[in-house]
Amino acid sequence: MKPIITLFLFTGIFFSCYAQDSTKAFHFSVGTGFTSVPTVTIHGTDTSYNNSLSIAPEIDVRNGNGLGISYSPRFVTGGTTSGIYVHEITAGLESYNKELFDVVADYSHYFFTNNKSIPSTPITNELYFSSTYKKPWIMPTLTLGYGFGTLKTAQRSSTVNDVNLSAGISHIFQNELSDDASLSIIPALKLNAGTNEYFSLLRSSKYISANKNYRKLMKRKKGNGNIVVTNTPVTKNSFSLNNAEAELQASFDKGSFNLRPGVNMIFPFSKVDNSVSFLWQVDLRYYF
Repeated sequence: MKPIITLFLFTGIFFSCYAQDSTKAFHFSVGTGFTSVPTVTIHGTDTSYNNSLSIAPEIDVRNGNGLGISYSPRFVTGGTTSGIYVHEITAGLESYNKELFDVVADYSHYFFTNNKSIPSTPITNELYFSSTYKKPWIMPTLTLGYGFGTLKTAQRSSTVNDVNLSAGISHIFQNELSDDASLSIIPALKLNAGTNEYFSLLRSSKYISANKNYRKLMKRKKGNGNIVVTNTPVTKNSFSLNNAEAELQASFDKGSFNLRPGVNMIFPFSKVDNSVSFLWQVDLRYYF
């Protein structure tokens, strides 16, 4: 595992720096993301669930068309054990500079470290697609996510999956502050649907992956609210409308530096708990 990550880091840095110096066909960036992640804290026989700070440094290499690869180790600062809880490698297309559409289409693999602070999950892969049609004043947006992995029990191993869909509208309010600085404000309204069988870190279901109340938003439960890990599902892997989401993002660009904070309000349709959840994230990035 460590040799593979080390090789990836050195290869990415060398390749991107070489491309920058010679052909300018590739672009290299580094950044750090800050958000919350559900954590588990165990004191004797007591177990508590909270949100803790997650810090995710990232390196990213892309060509002029947006094809590329990124690597990010994620650190958790709370729960039973602080430290790295997952290594994420993502490869695919991220295109934001076209006239009509913003498009993201990529594959991510999550190498979990079995950190006891983070709820366990069998979902270790994600196929992700997102697109925004930019021509109208009110821009429609669509996101699809498919997560899959292996659920292991004492008797057998089986392939499991979760499917998520998000559709909504947004608009960009943009202001040029100076020759090399700009500010964008992007409000959005969305409806989110999915199967929500498992806890996961899927981008297509942030209302689970960054929410301490994730157990109340999932369909597979025991009486105590924990995820059921059995060979026979308690409920069918059914697709249903889960919540409404109000999102507000900002993007500040100055030269090669980008700052992107955001906040999300989640309005669940769950009969178990319909209390509103607040999620947040801050991303910093520098482009070489």
